[in-house]
Amino acid sequence: MPTFNLIGPSYIEQSINIDAQKTVNMYIIYDKSSPKQISFAPFPGLKKEIELNSTKNGVRSLYAYLNNLYSVCGDSVYSLDSLLNKTKIGKLDTDQSLISVSNNTTQLFLVDGNAGYVYTFSTGEFVKVTDQYFPSDPLMIAYLDGFFAVCVRNSNIWYLSAQGDATTWPQGSNALLESRPDTFMGIATINQRVILFGHISCEIWYNAGNADFPFSRNNNLIFEYGCAASGSIAKGFGQLFWMAADQNGVSSVMMTDGGTPNKISTEAIEVKLRNAVKVDDAIGFSFKEAGHVFYLLTLPTENITFLYDLTASSDLQMQCWYNVEMLDGNYYIAKSHAYFFGKHLVGSSISPTIYELSNKHYTNDGEAIKRERISTHLVAADDNYISISKLQISTQSGVCNPNPMGDEPNIFLSISNDLGHTYGRENKIKMGKIGQYKYKAMIYNIGTNYSYTFKIKHYDPTPLFITGASIEYMVNKSDN
Repeated sequence: MPTFNLIGPSYIEQSINIDAQKTVNMYIIYDKSSPKQISFAPFPGLKKEIELNSTKNGVRSLYAYLNNLYSVCGDSVYSLDSLLNKTKIGKLDTDQSLISVSNNTTQLFLVDGNAGYVYTFSTGEFVKVTDQYFPSDPLMIAYLDGFFAVCVRNSNIWYLSAQGDATTWPQGSNALLESRPDTFMGIATINQRVILFGHISCEIWYNAGNADFPFSRNNNLIFEYGCAASGSIAKGFGQLFWMAADQNGVSSVMMTDGGTPNKISTEAIEVKLRNAVKVDDAIGFSFKEAGHVFYLLTLPTENITFLYDLTASSDLQMQCWYNVEMLDGNYYIAKSHAYFFGKHLVGSSISPTIYELSNKHYTNDGEAIKRERISTHLVAADDNYISISKLQISTQSGVCNPNPMGDEPNIFLSISNDLGHTYGRENKIKMGKIGQYKYKAMIYNIGTNYSYTFKIKHYDPTPLFITGASIEYMVNKSDN
């Protein structure tokens, strides 16, 4: 049977008549040596590891260093050991704002938008920074070459600590974000460079070894866009990711290794961002699972989570974005991330819970994961009719549900004949019982129409791998 291009990223055009593609809780894997080079793999599930306290606050941050995991939940700061036994080590003045964390070999330093706090590893002492030259309203921090750097909300000034000590801030040890009339949205370091994010501009600085202030601006790397959401800035695997903005508002999602940034968002993503009511509450983090580097970006007010797949994008030479959702269709609850003792740990945005994120888990801590794919449109030339006698969806068959054992997993197929505006009833298609590895998921006598858009859903706690689809069809000339 002829193959049908079922595998692809999310790409919902301004008019779904053009493109209505959507991929939810799955991502593309590429194997050029395989007969079917691209397939869908399931996005990892969640398993509860620990609740930090009895409050209803979400986990504000996770940060791993050596043998300890540090977390902020509500106004409490915790240290957790390799078995996730927790110890409360400090208390903040805030319980909801953005947390920024960094460290040197002796201190953990964090800011909450209101103050700075230092935890000394050797003594267990947790103190608020009281140096008279430490700024109020610290927005975000970074660390490079022994110095902590902090930028200030609603200001264009950034400050450096004394070398090796986050509690001491020398008088006059500051510089300006001044290539454009701008104020800070964030600061980060990557590959021995300091990246300064304004609202509409971005500067890159380096350690020049100057006597008064060690860092100098690279005047060849000044960009006419800044950052739309401080929480969207995420570092991982030699890259910085963030949601960018310019004088016209939210523009794109960018990535840099410390040099000239690259745009990684598609037109479809950018239209969604530009039409959003609120974007400055966006949160992003980067992680690597099953050989794929991901950047997960959540816009809570817009109730949507996007997932960028750097690995598939590089392999396929196209930008691969997907959607990640909870079962009820709401945005993904993971807000913060740390890799700790071989586990991806994520903090919930809606509860004081830390979960393990892993492709070993096929539910979100017992809640079903809805995996969904809306295909490209199948349309014949010259408005001719298409008669489909059989559709076969190629999946990993013969895999039973882990609980209860023996249940036969299913996929649900619905079809649109109006380019994705409405869909017909769902057809339940069996995927084969345990051991039926050659089982074919098929549906017959679909009918005759001008266009077809296929929507596939899957809810079972099984490893869903989709390798493609094929159809038997005839094209009939239109009477027009």
